[in-house]
Amino acid sequence: MLHHAGILLTHRLALQLAVFLLVRRTVIELGQYRTFLFGLVVGLCWFSLYACIPVLAPYAQEMGASYEMIGLIIGGYGLSQMLMRIPLGILSDRLNQRKIFVIISMLLCMISSMGIWFFPDVQALLIFRSIAGLAASVWVIQSVLYASYFPVAQLSRAMGNISAICYAGQMIGFLFGGITAYYLGAAAIFLVGTISGALGFVLSCFIVETKSDSRQTIRWIDLLATARDKRLNLTALLAALLQFMAFATVFGFTSLVAKKIGANDLELGMMTTLYILPGIVASVLSGPFFAARFGEKKPLTISFVVSAVSCVVTPFISSIPVLYLWQIIGGFARGLAFPLLMSLSIQHIANEKRATAMGYFQAIYGLGMFLGPMTAGWTGAHLGLDWVFVIIGGITLTGAAITKAYLKET
Repeated sequence: MLHHAGILLTHRLALQLAVFLLVRRTVIELGQYRTFLFGLVVGLCWFSLYACIPVLAPYAQEMGASYEMIGLIIGGYGLSQMLMRIPLGILSDRLNQRKIFVIISMLLCMISSMGIWFFPDVQALLIFRSIAGLAASVWVIQSVLYASYFPVAQLSRAMGNISAICYAGQMIGFLFGGITAYYLGAAAIFLVGTISGALGFVLSCFIVETKSDSRQTIRWIDLLATARDKRLNLTALLAALLQFMAFATVFGFTSLVAKKIGANDLELGMMTTLYILPGIVASVLSGPFFAARFGEKKPLTISFVVSAVSCVVTPFISSIPVLYLWQIIGGFARGLAFPLLMSLSIQHIANEKRATAMGYFQAIYGLGMFLGPMTAGWTGAHLGLDWVFVIIGGITLTGAAITKAYLKET
């Protein structure tokens, strides 16, 4: 009997070893297709981070979170990024290491979802969504590592590819998260996030890193010099306003309005998907079509006006299809504006300082990701949910006035 049990145990261990070696060999072979493998890791990262977004605010509300606490939970994700993006970029350059940061970010994706799944309470939501923000802080490093796979002449293509992968991961996350919540409950989304984070963590151990001895190291003195650039500050402020609006509404409190008019979790997932999808189309058209025909100033001004209107009308909508329509309109407007601002922020900056400028730009718009939900939470708690959208829309409208008054055409 003991002998038979020993044989079964030996066979089981041998089978597990064979499976491990097969998986390892397969992943190593995939590593030869390094852009595919790395793109898969990045997609899993953003899938894991964003799958919960459609139902995050209603889920927190069901657990007893106030509007202010919901704003803090959503805003904590942006605060982590605002604080950590520049230091991580500098540390990565100093160490001449990218891969280890990507591996750590995937581990944090897994931990953030696992923590919420194991500890379903309001405080855990706040802590672990802030950890998710730490994972998202590695976006700049992800972009730099992916770009290293391409020759200099193809950098624009590389950045377009990695941005599309990021958006695709988010969009699939929105849709799959809504489906999961509808059939299995909102808590199941965090199990899905844990699994996708764990898979991304395993795959990230096999990504390829090509190190360069001729790198430009970001220094704090360079950052301070860059931070005095007027155009960079102006475009970063406008980008922060866009993030302020998006994280207060679509990625925050719009789902509470949708719930009030009868949306289920599946429809919440579709709502956020319909916001991202036209944004991808608009981002592709922003430079070659809109900027080429009309310059940057006019499309940006109109984008802020349309975004503001889409905010203000939201609490007065009583039909899910109409809400979908306004998500499409607002998503197109934001998708049109953001690439224009990114381009304007570094057009005039010397090549060797553009990475520093982009890190600063992203840190500033992270401030909007924090302040937007915080403002929405305070407004909802003291004035009511409807006023959240009216006030956020009014603040967004100032972006149009700032653009018209201060932004100069290139």
